Parts: sequence; C-alpha cells; structure tokens
Amino acid sequence: MSMKRSTLLLMMILGACSSPPSAPDGVTAAQPSASSVVLSVLGTPFLIAAKIPVCTATLLVAAPVAGASETVASGAKARQILADGVASNCGPLIC
Repeated sequence: MSMKRSTLLLMMILGACSSPPSAPDGVTAAQPSASSVVLSVLGTPFLIAAKIPVCTATLLVAAPVAGASETVASGAKARQILADGVASNCGPLIC
C-alpha cells in the first residue's frame, strides 16, 4: 500500500511541476479584460435560458422533417442541412 501511495505522490509532484507549452516567438496570448469576464459571467445564465427553448423548438421541427426527407431523392442533403441547424442551435455554449 505504501508503494502505491509513493507512486501517486510522485505523479502528483511531477504533474505540479509541469508547465504549459510556451508560445512561439513573437506570439502572445491576449489576456481577457475584466469587463469581458464580468460580461461573460452575467450573460451566461441568459444565454442558457434562451438556448433551451430555441434548441427544443429546433428539435421539434427537425425530427419530423428529417423523417419526411427520407421520402425524397435529395433527402441526404436535407438531413445535412438539418444536422447543421441542430448543431448550430443546440451545440456547445460558446460565449
């Protein structure tokens, strides 16, 4: 048991010593301003509150249309368009 603990402790110590890779020469990452952070924190609940009903409405429309697209020759293109719309409206929250 002590060997497992020693190994775990060593892994934690080595993990703490690692640093993120450095940026290439001449490239620096911009730090977000305090106002953009505050705006993101305050705006996220409103984004989620708006995204849930929009996603639900999208799925309610897209599901039957996707089923109906099976009956036409260009159904694959219609399903791709529907998939893009669902991904756009129900995809990850990007602020």
